[in-house]
Amino acid sequence: MKLINCKKCGRLFEKRLRNVCEKCLQVENEEVDKIINYVRSQKEFFVSIKVLSNETGISVKEIEDLYKDSRFVSIANRISFHCKSCGVEIRDKEKKVFFCDECAAKMGIDPNSRGTAGSSDTVDPRSILKQFDKNIMHSQKNSSKFGFKKDYE
Repeated sequence: MKLINCKKCGRLFEKRLRNVCEKCLQVENEEVDKIINYVRSQKEFFVSIKVLSNETGISVKEIEDLYKDSRFVSIANRISFHCKSCGVEIRDKEKKVFFCDECAAKMGIDPNSRGTAGSSDTVDPRSILKQFDKNIMHSQKNSSKFGFKKDYE
């Protein structure tokens, strides 16, 4: 028997398949049902994640986390995301990362290696942005110290 804290509410529970307790799992299932019902009721094929968030009352981060956990595979190809770097809308049916092709190329991510929704190799966009920022700050091309331009040269 392995006891862990719920990743949502912090309550101690016996871990089975997920990292959330039964109560939070029930709430999560209701959110997934709400998302699926909303997307299926729309006439347009793609539904923006921001519109989906506004209409269902579920945060964008929560929807992204549910997407990464493959909680709504049946409608995943109908949700359009926004690039985490430049903000352009991504209407790609197979997403592995939440970046457009141009930003993925700038960060050294192969944009053609995107897997299907919920694949085990889904990349967390925050870790990529952190590494991207680190590369910019420590690059030799940028001769400025502490990220400031030298106006006196």
